[in-house]
Amino acid sequence: IAGTYWYGFTGMSEDASANFKVELRKNGSLVNNSTRAYSHTIAYSHATTMGFITLAASDYLEFYNAVAPLHSYYGQGSFQLVA
Repeated sequence: IAGTYWYGFTGMSEDASANFKVELRKNGSLVNNSTRAYSHTIAYSHATTMGFITLAASDYLEFYNAVAPLHSYYGQGSFQLVA
């Protein structure tokens, strides 16, 4: 459905010795740098990002783990149509 959506992501890396970076991608491409969540902390890094994005009916979104895998117990992504 076309409209404005709220998105949110929080998560933690699976690897205790790696940085963590998650990107919001629209139709397979990075939306912009403000949709990235990145942590420079090494010990089980965690990161959060949220905001609003306008989508057409045929658009799709995904949270992409760009550096380390997401921990299987600590991660959540959400999308909600708001307007």
